[in-house]
Amino acid sequence: ADGVVVPLFSQIPAVHDRITGRPMSFLQALAGMKAIAKAGLSVEIEVPLLAPRLQSLEALVEQARKVVPTLRAVRFFVPSFAVPPALAPPPWSQIAPSLARVLARCREQGIKTPLTASEGVPLCALREHPDLYDLYRFNPKARTSTWGGSVHGEACRTCAVKAQCTGLAVSYRAANGEADIVPYAQ
Repeated sequence: ADGVVVPLFSQIPAVHDRITGRPMSFLQALAGMKAIAKAGLSVEIEVPLLAPRLQSLEALVEQARKVVPTLRAVRFFVPSFAVPPALAPPPWSQIAPSLARVLARCREQGIKTPLTASEGVPLCALREHPDLYDLYRFNPKARTSTWGGSVHGEACRTCAVKAQCTGLAVSYRAANGEADIVPYAQ
């Protein structure tokens, strides 16, 4: 092993601990990350996209960087499975601005943040942020990019990049339907 991937849910310890069902799990995760980095292993974090009242993506990454200045990568994702309503991903209009800011900040700091089909972030989620399009693993020859039960909705039917887009993740679709999904004309 040369590194670890640590799931973090919120920069608010009480929220993180409630989600994990373990008291002190946030502080224990940070302490573990620090020890692992000190031992010379790489540290990456996984962050499910939650409602802004539960997490600040920027604050969460900053907290992780304070503990592990050499943070290697962050995986922001929409769960590909059903989640309780309290943990459902918000509509893209609520989370995309924050996601765009943290992706740009990670880029500045040299932290990898790839957006593949398994992250469940459709191409139109960051439509207003063309400077971040290169984070997507875009394959112009793909026939389909859906993954883990994601589907293309009715709004995707005429989208020019449908075959390259992950579509709607199960948890997003259950919570928001096709909210904020806008097809590309070209």
